[in-house]
Amino acid sequence: PGLRFLVSGPRTMATGSSRERHVIVFDFDWSLINENSDYWIIKQLGKELVPQFKKLCSSLHFTDAMDEAMKLLFDKGVKKEDFERAFAKVPFFQEMQEGVREMSKQGYSLYI
Repeated sequence: PGLRFLVSGPRTMATGSSRERHVIVFDFDWSLINENSDYWIIKQLGKELVPQFKKLCSSLHFTDAMDEAMKLLFDKGVKKEDFERAFAKVPFFQEMQEGVREMSKQGYSLYI
């Protein structure tokens, strides 16, 4: 019952005070969300650009390919608000949502 973690307990970090601080760090893609967020956003906002994006990825460093893909999306008329609406629908793992909420309630510092 409930969410189980692979670590036996929280790691602590010295903060210069007598109080211990618990810190948890997450990766985003395939950890908090059930997707690669870079490919996901392109599929959501410019599905027809996916083949071109894959070609860019084969000839450029990934960050440069992503930069070019963002330019293509903006050239297509995609706006900041479109990104916000799309990211509001990102497929989060339900168990991770529950776990993050619970860890937050317990006072952990959470970072992505």
